[in-house]
Amino acid sequence: TPTTPTTPTTPTTPTTSQNYIDDTKKQILKLIQDNEKITKAEIGKILNMTKDGAKYHIKKLTEEGYIKHIGNPLTGKWVILK
Repeated sequence: TPTTPTTPTTPTTPTTSQNYIDDTKKQILKLIQDNEKITKAEIGKILNMTKDGAKYHIKKLTEEGYIKHIGNPLTGKWVILK
């Protein structure tokens, strides 16, 4: 029985969505650096995403130790740790 030749596979590169997440994190860090009192809603609006989208990325940045929020949720500020 004849066999079909296979083509060699090449290593995969990171997906576009992974690059998007990295770029988004960088953009959020820049926004926080420029305005430590910026809100999640403002971040979402500037980056053209929903508040929940901004909230997701901020949660990831917090979990990864890049940022933390100090003080009252309405009057507090963001601190960049890394």
